[in-house]
Amino acid sequence: MYPSLFIPVISGCYPFQDRDPFVIEETPHIFFAGNQPEYASRLVEGKHGQKVRIISIPKFNETGEIVLVNLSTLESEVLKFSSGGMVKGDEESSEPGTTVMDDIEEL
Repeated sequence: MYPSLFIPVISGCYPFQDRDPFVIEETPHIFFAGNQPEYASRLVEGKHGQKVRIISIPKFNETGEIVLVNLSTLESEVLKFSSGGMVKGDEESSEPGTTVMDDIEEL
């Protein structure tokens, strides 16, 4: 798997003759893509039982959203920053799972 086809083109790179340092040889636990139009997450299981959380991370400057990942369970959720504080999950929802946080210390 090649994580970035453009890294050798846009950044200085020492030439390797025996191996390619940009090839991922082991299955990662988390694979993410930044600057996406919206948040999306999916857990994929490989043929040897390996699990990979694939996460699409939205553009913060357009959405005000960050993605939190629990490294123990590989679960992820969105935290949205707004003018009234921070909102966990869907900002417009008033369901019990939505928590408005006014102080970052409460995290």
